[in-house]
Amino acid sequence: MSGHSALRNIYKYTKDLGLIDNIPNIKNVQKDLEYFIGLQNTVYNILSLPSKKNVKRVSLQGLNIFSEDQIDYILANQQKIKYPFDIAKSNIV
Repeated sequence: MSGHSALRNIYKYTKDLGLIDNIPNIKNVQKDLEYFIGLQNTVYNILSLPSKKNVKRVSLQGLNIFSEDQIDYILANQQKIKYPFDIAKSNIV
């Protein structure tokens, strides 16, 4: 099953349940999901660097996506953010 048809099936089911009125443009949804997954991977890679918080802060600022408050939150909670990804990576061996 392709990504488009899988997403279409999910949205069709959601519409059939009455949870949404219209099925969104699947190409846009897939593009947004790919962007979000790429962002997650990039943040994970930054947080996994063996460098100091200042280097990580500059890297996160360089993405031009997060506010300073969001960067502070990410850095303060980096272990909690990385944990599910570390578990997933350890199970893919």
